[in-house]
Amino acid sequence: MTTMRNLIESFYLKYIIDKGEYYGFLGVASTSISVLIAFLLYTSVNPTFSVVSNCVSDLGSGPNMSNIVHNLGATVSGFCLVSFHLSYVKYLQYKKANTYFIKITKLTSVISAIGLIVLGIIPFERESLIFFLGHGYAAATHYVAGSFAFIFYGFFEILILKFSKILGIISFLTGIIYGILWGGYLIDFIFMIPQVEVNYTLQWISLAGILLWSLLHSIFLFKTKMQKKDTFK
Repeated sequence: MTTMRNLIESFYLKYIIDKGEYYGFLGVASTSISVLIAFLLYTSVNPTFSVVSNCVSDLGSGPNMSNIVHNLGATVSGFCLVSFHLSYVKYLQYKKANTYFIKITKLTSVISAIGLIVLGIIPFERESLIFFLGHGYAAATHYVAGSFAFIFYGFFEILILKFSKILGIISFLTGIIYGILWGGYLIDFIFMIPQVEVNYTLQWISLAGILLWSLLHSIFLFKTKMQKKDTFK
C-alpha cells in the first residue's frame, strides 16, 4: 500500500502539479479551436447564429457535427482546468496563502472545472427534459463555484500575496462576470423575468474571460518556473 501510495503521489507531483501551466495552455487551445470550428460548422448551415441570439451551449447541440466538436473541446478543457487549478493552488500554498481560504479556493475551482466537463458530456437539448436539466445543473455548478473561486484567487493575488495586480484584477473581473451571469439566471427563474439576449451575451463574455484568465495565469506560472524564482513540488 505504501509503495502504491508513493507511486500515485509521484505521478501527481510530476505529471499534474509540475505541468500545470501546460495544461492551462492546452485548455485555452482546446476551447478556442473547438469553439471556432464549431461556430464555422454551425453557421455554414444556419448563418443566423450569433452571440446575441444564441448561447454558447447551442454549439453543443448544433448541426453539421458542430455539437461533437464543441462538446469534445469543452470536456478536454475541463480536465485541463482541473489539473491547472490543482497546480496553481499548490503554488499559492507555497507562497503561504491562508490555509482555510486556499482549501475553499481549491474545492470551488475544481468543482467548477468538473462542471465544465459535465457540460461537454451532457449536451444542451431543449427538446429533452433530462438533458436540459442535466446541462442546466452542470452550468450552474460551473458558474456558481467558478465565481467564488476566481474572486478568492483575486483576493490572494492582490491583497495577500501582492505579486500581480493584473492577475488579481483579471481574477476579480472573471469572478464578477460569472456571478452576474448566474445571478441573472437566478432572477429569471425566481421572478420569471426573461433576459435571454443579455444572458446569452454574458455567456460569451464569460467564455472570453475564462480564456484570458487561463492564458495569463498559465504564462505567469510558466515564466515563474523558467526564471526559477520558485519551486513548489
